[in-house]
Amino acid sequence: MNITTANHLIVSWYPEHKETALWEHDLELMVTHGFTGVRLFEFAWSSMEPSEGFFDFSWAKTALQLCRQQGLAAVICTPSAALPPWLTIDYPETTVHNVHGLPSPVGGRRTACMTSPVMRTFANRIARRMYDELSGEAELLAWQIDNELGADACLCPACHAAFRESLQQRFDTVESFNQAIGSAFWSMKFSTWEEVRLPDVRSGNHLPAMIALARRFWSDQTAAFLREQVQTLKRAGATVPITTNVNADYQQVDLWQLTREIDVVSWDAYDDGYTLAGLSFAHSLVRSLKPGTPYWSMENCVNSVGMMMATPPGFNIVTAVNALAHGESVHGFWRWESTPSGQEQNHLGFIDYTGKPRAKLREVPEMAAAAAAISALELPPLQPRVAVLHSWDNFWAVGKYFGHYLKEIDHVMAALHSRGIPVDVRQGHEDLSSYALVIAPGFVLSDDDVRQNLENYVQSGGVLFATRMAFSKNLINNYLTVDRPAVRVFGLRILESQSDRDAHDLSVSCWRDQIPTRSWKLHGEGGLPDTCSDGWWEALELAGATPLYHWSEGICAGLPAAAEYACGAGHTYYLGTMIDPAAMRALITRIADRAGIYHLAVPAGTQAVNRGTHWILTNHTGTAIDFPLPFVANLKAGNATAIADGVCLPGFGWGVVEV
Repeated sequence: MNITTANHLIVSWYPEHKETALWEHDLELMVTHGFTGVRLFEFAWSSMEPSEGFFDFSWAKTALQLCRQQGLAAVICTPSAALPPWLTIDYPETTVHNVHGLPSPVGGRRTACMTSPVMRTFANRIARRMYDELSGEAELLAWQIDNELGADACLCPACHAAFRESLQQRFDTVESFNQAIGSAFWSMKFSTWEEVRLPDVRSGNHLPAMIALARRFWSDQTAAFLREQVQTLKRAGATVPITTNVNADYQQVDLWQLTREIDVVSWDAYDDGYTLAGLSFAHSLVRSLKPGTPYWSMENCVNSVGMMMATPPGFNIVTAVNALAHGESVHGFWRWESTPSGQEQNHLGFIDYTGKPRAKLREVPEMAAAAAAISALELPPLQPRVAVLHSWDNFWAVGKYFGHYLKEIDHVMAALHSRGIPVDVRQGHEDLSSYALVIAPGFVLSDDDVRQNLENYVQSGGVLFATRMAFSKNLINNYLTVDRPAVRVFGLRILESQSDRDAHDLSVSCWRDQIPTRSWKLHGEGGLPDTCSDGWWEALELAGATPLYHWSEGICAGLPAAAEYACGAGHTYYLGTMIDPAAMRALITRIADRAGIYHLAVPAGTQAVNRGTHWILTNHTGTAIDFPLPFVANLKAGNATAIADGVCLPGFGWGVVEV
């Protein structure tokens, strides 16, 4: 299968929203401004099948034929992300059911039950009919399955039954299931499998193990739903790549699992939800889901901040360059036009409500030229020497909004970002021997295989850095009943810990209404800067490890808070709290030096991505920034200018320098 490595600039287009007479003008404008492809049909089911069994693809064929005439490639999406009214009304079992057993009403999107056999039958049928009717009408770049697939906690009878079946296969007997989840707590022992139901994960008032198992179940069903549509298209004869557009910060579905089913990974890169370091992690994660395969983005916002706030001139250009720097090969925008009606009517496109171009469209030719200039350099792929571990079991356990998992990753990534250190994102059971440094931020849940794999990695000479609570729970979110982290790996044990977000000062909480957040000071050893704690903290008892930080106040004053340890031929670092950004930068620098990883100082607001003998530098602020470099740099592309000891990046500017 030919998975393109050529740079494509594409845009989401909705011909079903407007008169046919306006289509050709739209496409001509796209070509004039540098777009090479369009993405269509992800929400067009009711236009293709307005009533059950009655299909109308004539309008879609016309749209695709016009694309071919203009030389625009097409990404055709299957439309199961939004159900037509007849399907929701006539077959309520196809929709997500709430805690009261009620199906989703007509309207909205992502209301499909991924488990429902009836839903899968209809989704596979429309996918097959689309292939038969449309695949020969355009130059196809790819097929996209659904849109932003997620597992939305359906509590329908089919899901309850399938959940019970999955548990029976995993635990064999109801007695072993009870033991595994700790069901004696709160009188939740099950006598028969028929008593078992999916929990209401939105309430949080359930056994943590049951919530973890439910999240895994819904993720499995989503992957199966995707797999069936992929198989439907391939049996029909699809030879172009098949993808689905994921979100890097979605909590609902395990992307390692989901993306096994597709040929190429694409994602929706709404950068306003990330810090700059977090956006770099998101790119790295998506790139790492299928190592060695180019990755795409299907949606970048034309505007930012919820897609409704105008961004400064140059913002979209530097964002595209940053994506290309990370290894992206197709850059897509949502969307071509602003729509005067519908739920997303305030989300602006390149065309305004009257059909006239907005200012953002004028930047597209420059964006296309930047992509062409970078492509012409034929840069080698990224070759990171650092792996950051990531798992959805951990994401589900501590949450997207109320836990510390993504915050912990972002904190570590900010320090790596400040040193220009690229990363791959990996799973804990994979072969990690090619990496000089492995980092496990917030990696609370793991199994025996992962823990043994990491121990072997360190014993063989690797460097491992882990943060608070690391490896303390099993995969269903129950604490291990052995010392953690293992004494033989980190040379320490946890003597005391704060088992929440450290928001209570016990000296006042008995009589004061407003309970202040407390943060305790830490003293750095060996030149590490003093800092203070943030949230959950631990005090350590050392068993061979050397302290890096001590608590200098609080109930554990004098005890270590972080340590390093020589383990076999390797080295480990353990940090029992979160520290301020300056301290984290200093610690990461020390660890990178130990691992022999090259790094440089990256000014705030900029990013540096290494590609062989080249560095792609981007400025994500509106102010010019001098970027000092420790080597003589030869400018190869971009709008940066050379200065005495580096380059000057204009506001929202970029440059490619060769060492």
